[in-house]
Amino acid sequence: MIYKEQISAIPYFLFQCTQATVLQFWTPDCLRGYGCGTPNGALWTVGVMVQCYIVIYFLHRVLHNKRGIGFLLAILAGMAVNIGTIPLKGILPEIIYKLFTQTFLPYLWLFVVGAMLCEYFGKIIVILKKYWGLCLAILLAVSISGIEDGIGLYGCVQSLMLGFIVIGFGYSVKIPIKHDISYGIFIYHMVVINVMVQFGVYGNWYHIVIALIGTTILAALSYGTIGYISRRAKRQV
Repeated sequence: MIYKEQISAIPYFLFQCTQATVLQFWTPDCLRGYGCGTPNGALWTVGVMVQCYIVIYFLHRVLHNKRGIGFLLAILAGMAVNIGTIPLKGILPEIIYKLFTQTFLPYLWLFVVGAMLCEYFGKIIVILKKYWGLCLAILLAVSISGIEDGIGLYGCVQSLMLGFIVIGFGYSVKIPIKHDISYGIFIYHMVVINVMVQFGVYGNWYHIVIALIGTTILAALSYGTIGYISRRAKRQV
């Protein structure tokens, strides 16, 4: 076994139940000693994403075909909630604060940014393709300076610039991508990292390469198996 600590039966059973729902953010104490502290830390985002997809559907219906100022106001309001979340940690009881961070409220602004990109894609993509390098410079400057440290759950400027960089650079490179395994990489990267941590394989630069290779292999396998089944089922709907 990779994990040598004693695992309590009831908490582990409850953990399996929550993993089968949208409550993947919960990890029992008996598993906190594994890897980085949770079997797959990336899965906490699933419940948040489901909430955001539901809310953004109705929000986009309200803002669709309206002036862009509506999107901008929604983004700024969402950023304000994100920035105001950290101070709540010293006000709310710990369990309430943790549950609040599992709602869509601190993260919805990112989805509104995506909705705005879709709404005005033709105009915005021209700008991003031209200035993604400037966005990279801003991201590096803000990250190195640390001026956003402790401001919001995720730095608004850094998150925004990172998204602009990925989209702008992606559409600037004329390389056709037939198979997208990016989400698989996100889902499985902590699985690989936790196994490496358990075996003490960390601390050197080449361990990053090992993690990338292992994650890519798992993502590709998932894309060709579970992903294939789900895509086929979607086409039949």
